[in-house]
Amino acid sequence: MAITYNWDCRNVEVYASHTDLQQPANTRSNVIFNVYWSLEGVDSEKDSFNLPYTAQKQGICELNIDNLSNFTSLSDVTNLQCSTWVQNVLGSSEIIALKDDIAKQINSAKNPEGDQIMSEILNS
Repeated sequence: MAITYNWDCRNVEVYASHTDLQQPANTRSNVIFNVYWSLEGVDSEKDSFNLPYTAQKQGICELNIDNLSNFTSLSDVTNLQCSTWVQNVLGSSEIIALKDDIAKQINSAKNPEGDQIMSEILNS
């Protein structure tokens, strides 16, 4: 089972204008403060409909905007950049836990227990 993980961090909340806590203060426009993220796992193995097994986790990540010295303009922010910010906030332990949970969900879908198997057969 080879699982590929994909981050989607394209949905964000912004302040139209925000002043940081630095001295002297930095004021910027369209400052991202929340990122709505999704981490999807896609298994290389396919189900009976020839679709890959998938699972995902979602959350909201609050960014620290106390220092806007290295501010990136909203129009220049990419999904990759936002994903990096989210991963830095979550930390490696949380990311490992998220990926483990996704892998367990995929494994459960690939190896359903009795009631789930019966339900799939009856709905076919």
